[in-house]
Amino acid sequence: MEGRCRDAYLAGLIDGEACIGIYPARRDKRLFCTLSIGALYKPVLISIQEEYGGRISKHSSHPNNKFMWRWEVRGSEAARILITIAPYLHEKRIQADLLIDYMVWKEKQPKLGIKWDEALWMVQAMKDLKRITYE
Repeated sequence: MEGRCRDAYLAGLIDGEACIGIYPARRDKRLFCTLSIGALYKPVLISIQEEYGGRISKHSSHPNNKFMWRWEVRGSEAARILITIAPYLHEKRIQADLLIDYMVWKEKQPKLGIKWDEALWMVQAMKDLKRITYE
């Protein structure tokens, strides 16, 4: 697959199967951003990894005890990919824009100068977006 076609294909997978998130770290006052796709068929994820980077891990949380594979990228790498495929996103476009906006905002802050309260609104906004039901 070439260029725009490849990016549109990934956007379709992300719209249908991905999770885009901004989450608080468990140990300290930091946030991390993730983009992940879960699938039972690993070769699709391998082709995404070869083209866009990231890592693939094995999970057993699928119903019927089948193993599920997950491709994941974090932080600025997630934002870079979302910027590339943004024109092709539909359902997850707002979540993608929020992650991109957060990463741009974070890069502008001096190291360790991000105010925790200022950043937490992004986490809440992402949670609210995930509650949206489409009719």
